[in-house]
Amino acid sequence: MTNNDLIEARARLAQFAGWTNTEAPASLVDADGAPTDELLQYSDEQELCLDWLFAGDVRPLALAFREHNEAMSQLVVQRRVDMLAGLAGMEPVPVQAEDHGAARLTDELIDFCREAGGDLDWLMHGCQDKLVKLMQRSKLEDEHTLDAVRGLSRAELSALTATLRIALADKLNVEQVMATYRQVVEEQRAA
Repeated sequence: MTNNDLIEARARLAQFAGWTNTEAPASLVDADGAPTDELLQYSDEQELCLDWLFAGDVRPLALAFREHNEAMSQLVVQRRVDMLAGLAGMEPVPVQAEDHGAARLTDELIDFCREAGGDLDWLMHGCQDKLVKLMQRSKLEDEHTLDAVRGLSRAELSALTATLRIALADKLNVEQVMATYRQVVEEQRAA
């Protein structure tokens, strides 16, 4: 890195710090010419693109901007609405667009998401954090259920299977049916 490159990088860093109203790190590179730990920490915290800082390369910024905005575009959100509607057995609602092309959050869209049992963050932004956490929680619950089933005798397991088939076929309240099943199993074990 030449001295001129370093001067330009310092100027870009000062400009960025002004935009973000933050204090820029004092040193950019160490004796070997690598970014300092202080700069790396600052760039992580402030989402500063090092390609732009050191080389003036805006390509990574443009791609990140495009990816971010694409996730919220009317077309992409409409695809998510269509997918959610299909999963929920509902009719999809139309997605309106803002002037800049992003999907507009409307009362109709909020109501649709609520009725379909969807996640609004995923629907509008593509954020999957809540969905992943739900899957992890579901997996733990499944493991708990499997542990409980493994503790049943062959006769208890057969009775459970028959009980669930009847409950589902007759559209009975599964929680009430399972409460009765547990009570019968406990009585049988106590006898």
